[in-house]
Amino acid sequence: MAFPTLFPDGKGDPTNQGLLRDVPLQERIKHLLKFAEIIDGKWVYRFANHPRFSYWAFNMIQRKRILQQSGIFLKQNPGEAHLTIEELREMAASNNANVFMSKVSRYVGNIAGTNAYWNRVREELKAIITSVGAPTLFFTFSSADMHWPELQALFKADTDNELGDSTSDVRRQNVINNPHVVDWFFTERLESFVKHWLYDTLGAKWHWFRYEYQGRGSIHCHGTAKLNNDPGLCQLTQTALKGFLAQKFKDENDCSDTTELDQDIEAGQKAADTVCQYVDWLLSTVNPNPPDEDMWIRPEVHPCQRSHNDIPEHEKQSDYVDLLNMVQRHTRCSTSYCLRKKSNETELKCRFHFPFDISPKTKLEFEKIHSSSDNEHYRAKIVTKRNDSRLNNHQQLQLQGWRANCDIQVVIDHYACVEYLTKYAAKGEPRSPLLKQAFNSIVQNVDSNTDPRRVIKKVVMKSLGERDYAAQETMHHLLSLKLHSSSFKVMPVSLNGSRRVRDTASIDEGESCTDYSLLDVYANRPNFGLYCKYQLLRYKPWRTTQNNAWGDQEPTDEVLINCWHDFLQTPYGQSNVPDWFDKLQAVIQIQESEDEPSEEQETTREEWMILSDLNTPFDNSEQTPESTYDWHLDRANYSQQQIQEMPTWIKTNKEEYTIDEQYDVVDINSFSEMQKFAYDIVKSHFDDISSEKEPLCLIINGVAGTGKSYLINAIRNLLQSKCAVAATTGKAAYNIRGVTVHSLLKLPIGSRGNKDLTGQSLCRLREC
Repeated sequence: MAFPTLFPDGKGDPTNQGLLRDVPLQERIKHLLKFAEIIDGKWVYRFANHPRFSYWAFNMIQRKRILQQSGIFLKQNPGEAHLTIEELREMAASNNANVFMSKVSRYVGNIAGTNAYWNRVREELKAIITSVGAPTLFFTFSSADMHWPELQALFKADTDNELGDSTSDVRRQNVINNPHVVDWFFTERLESFVKHWLYDTLGAKWHWFRYEYQGRGSIHCHGTAKLNNDPGLCQLTQTALKGFLAQKFKDENDCSDTTELDQDIEAGQKAADTVCQYVDWLLSTVNPNPPDEDMWIRPEVHPCQRSHNDIPEHEKQSDYVDLLNMVQRHTRCSTSYCLRKKSNETELKCRFHFPFDISPKTKLEFEKIHSSSDNEHYRAKIVTKRNDSRLNNHQQLQLQGWRANCDIQVVIDHYACVEYLTKYAAKGEPRSPLLKQAFNSIVQNVDSNTDPRRVIKKVVMKSLGERDYAAQETMHHLLSLKLHSSSFKVMPVSLNGSRRVRDTASIDEGESCTDYSLLDVYANRPNFGLYCKYQLLRYKPWRTTQNNAWGDQEPTDEVLINCWHDFLQTPYGQSNVPDWFDKLQAVIQIQESEDEPSEEQETTREEWMILSDLNTPFDNSEQTPESTYDWHLDRANYSQQQIQEMPTWIKTNKEEYTIDEQYDVVDINSFSEMQKFAYDIVKSHFDDISSEKEPLCLIINGVAGTGKSYLINAIRNLLQSKCAVAATTGKAAYNIRGVTVHSLLKLPIGSRGNKDLTGQSLCRLREC
């Protein structure tokens, strides 16, 4: 440790491996951050106040998580794990790394706060809106951490002291010195406020929100929600648009029969009125006392420093006006904050569209948007009733309850939803360009002798991106606070049969990092017979009817499962069914679970465990002189040579033991003409003992069911009597029931295979 002021006596070191209890590193850090002492009447958090300790701890935890995820990626993707440096460079040069990067991004997405994580969250929100429909409103909550009296009270040890005497410098220093308290307080305040305001008052059906951090490092929140009394704003807007287009068509054309157009116009007007009435009920942009009229007097105490419960009823309206004029007005535009210039414009404009035009009433307008096609497209826009050009959208109850800057907007079309998702749900850099850039830079600059696994881990490490973390955001991660909240739990479904990676926050040490995928759960559901039926129809050839696939028997669950089990053990099934062995094990597991009674399914014990119970070698009772046994007497039963061979007897027998392989008997007379022709080519070359013959290279092609595996078995039986049957890869060696070239010649694999053979490796090769 390099923090002598934090650990003056060396106690409490979170990296100490000699603790009696196995406590995860993040839990140790969390405990230290919450450690506080009372000094001069204030709570002092030694570890949270330190300018570098939290960043060091966050870096340690992030690196550990990255290495865990990269290790899981390499274990679950053996194809990528065995790529060579040359193959990785070819992948980068040919721009064919999309599939590889997509897989890597899935694992990086399990690390909270990364760009891949927010891309995953964005896709989840899109899935929610696609499944349950568009939300009713968007909302934003900012933090008044310099003013909230409830927050400032947490820094004082004596709660009886008045908070009003605290100067702005003291309040600012409290926020700077205690980022963990500020961040935690905001999350607690928001979750409580969402419960009472959004659900108990507005009657929300569901919600989604995320935390974000401003340029100065202060936390705020963006979210969306669906209300139960939503009249169907998106559908009403579409009806209003249809009426608008009907009116436009009627004005521009001379129509003899306008009955249908008039009906659309009337329905559109009613829909627009309903939308405007709902918007007026939900939010407002009317200021009862705008400061531009010189009638409002600035209060001596900032309204955010007053607690809502301490405001008398007769002051509620003036408090509302003070909050509007102090925190809800966009009074100043600057190039450092909101002024932007679009590519096709010359003037700077506020990205929040201030100042707005004054409007006497709320109305629904449709503005023409540019599109690549020749057809005209329009987008709906709500123009709210407004008497203050600088006032932001708000709701009185929301503003007076939250007592800080907030925002509320209605969702009237799906385009607004997409715009919101792009703007707020995932502000990080796009996933693919970031990963590609990291992949290309690392692969092209790495040494050719580097272990490819290390290169892949570097890619995962680099893919996190480089950005600054504010103190509050760092504390948010260290305290294990959630970064987003949703009423729904989105379950990603992978159709390639891979396992689902668990979130790092839910993984305890010693536990598996993966869960069964939904395909695994589906395959092991009670109606497993239907799964087997589908697999049989998919992979097993049948002649005239589907019933041929299960032997024209009654398609009961037992028949379907048994037929699928038998088919997976045939050469044809093993050649044409992907991952046939895993599927076979799943069938066997199902059959065993059905045969065993439920009370015997509690535990599965190894044979050595059962045998150990028959004769427990440990006895706590005192031994009597009669029960002692002279084990040296057994030495007389063995010769000196046998005693000397005992230490290496097991190893020697393992090395000398050979398995008598049983191969399928192939009847050569049953070959077809082409099978016989190929077999004769190999046999004639095999029988030719001349030293000048060229090596034979033969490719056997054919569609499914033509007997390729049958012919290969015959050729293997022919060759194995006089030579070793080997292949270049493990999969190929398995298909011919042989061995790999590396195993046959005892060659090292991996990074060791790139060097010249020396020592024992060279001796083993010579012995072969």
